[in-house]
Amino acid sequence: MNQFKELDWGCLFDNLNYKNIFWKIRLAECLGGLNNPCEVKIILELIKTDDPDLFVSCIDSLRTIDLSRLTKDELDNINDKISFAKENASLPVRCVLEAFTRKFISN
Repeated sequence: MNQFKELDWGCLFDNLNYKNIFWKIRLAECLGGLNNPCEVKIILELIKTDDPDLFVSCIDSLRTIDLSRLTKDELDNINDKISFAKENASLPVRCVLEAFTRKFISN
């Protein structure tokens, strides 16, 4: 993915709706730390899911990305979903969600 061109990222984004949850989870796990704004766009699209495993994978990937360009609304939406997800989360999942909140939301 380090060698993706803008066209590759666009193709990946355009085809997200045609992929199954397992594929999307693996994609989210591969993203993060690439220093590419397209990866944030893709994760923000994936994070709209109702699937808890995909959501946590997205949050985990976002922890490694510079999110300074996100709007307050985007961060608030993520925080709302995190609050809901924490209600029934296991201890490891809760740790991931709280680590994200401490790093990006609480500032």
